[in-house]
Amino acid sequence: MADKFDQWGILELMGHQRTAGRLTEEMIAGSNLLRVDIPINAHEFRTAYYGSSAIYALHVTSEETARKAAGAMGTKPPYAYVLEASRPELAAARTYSDEDGGFV
Repeated sequence: MADKFDQWGILELMGHQRTAGRLTEEMIAGSNLLRVDIPINAHEFRTAYYGSSAIYALHVTSEETARKAAGAMGTKPPYAYVLEASRPELAAARTYSDEDGGFV
């Protein structure tokens, strides 16, 4: 049995989007998706899932490089900009904390 993919890296997506973080594969609704745990700070992440057809390139890097790249890209999820424009009271996106194992 092959090891599951579990690396740190930078992901380039269709539409000139980029993200960085810990990359793992996960089966959801019968499809393999790439899970990206995007660092917000030393202990918090937000998670995004991408299908292989959305991925243009994947660059495996060290954890340090992925964290620096994620920091440079900003920590807001894409939908936060829509929320800020339409409903400012919803703009605070929930984040995942690996310290307490849940959303905060």
